[in-house]
Amino acid sequence: DECTKTDICLGSYDSFTAISDTNRDPEFIDNWVENMNLLCKPAFFIGLIGFCFFFGVVLAIFLVPQYSELNGKKGIFCLSLSLSILAQSSLLFLTSNIESLCFFMLLLGISFPGKHMIGLSYILDFFPQSYIPSKLLWFRLLDYP
Repeated sequence: DECTKTDICLGSYDSFTAISDTNRDPEFIDNWVENMNLLCKPAFFIGLIGFCFFFGVVLAIFLVPQYSELNGKKGIFCLSLSLSILAQSSLLFLTSNIESLCFFMLLLGISFPGKHMIGLSYILDFFPQSYIPSKLLWFRLLDYP
């Protein structure tokens, strides 16, 4: 007897309780698929999660670099780090539905250019010109995505 997505979502598969009992296992990974019932959501909502992050990046990439050149890099960098910490903490502890998940992914995307573009430019301002090519390589190699 095979279990399909339709069987699980309609609740007609009796053995689904055996699958859901795995969260009693100490090695079970608690993730968004089960917490927000993403298995039964339409594909549009699943794609919306990644789109919100990308949209946040695109939105911020037009505003953040120009604003940082006019008003200074330090403030934008610190604001981006704070926004990223807020969004990541919210994703871990406050997210209970797909709408809040998409909102915090949007905030995380908005913080991305400030951390990576402005942050790199800001830290390179402290190095002499002769160090920049080698330091830039190491920053990019050790930088997280």
